[in-house]
Amino acid sequence: LEDLRPGEPVEWTINKNARPGDAAVFYLTAPVKAVVAYGVVKKKPRYVENSSWQEKHFAEIGEIVVLRETSFIAIGELRTLFP
Repeated sequence: LEDLRPGEPVEWTINKNARPGDAAVFYLTAPVKAVVAYGVVKKKPRYVENSSWQEKHFAEIGEIVVLRETSFIAIGELRTLFP
């Protein structure tokens, strides 16, 4: 979460099928399971061979909006809304 700054693009792991213009969400798995920010995919995902994130693709995400802690969206709630 410290790497996310509103208005500044960031390289982040993403689904290899994402395309520029797609929405992207940032989520935590601990200490809470929740969406904490969102943004827009700016560049086509690319595979980084020597990454510590094995088998992951990365893309530039921009237009980032970081949610206030009181606005975090629980992953369980999303699963209920979007089965």
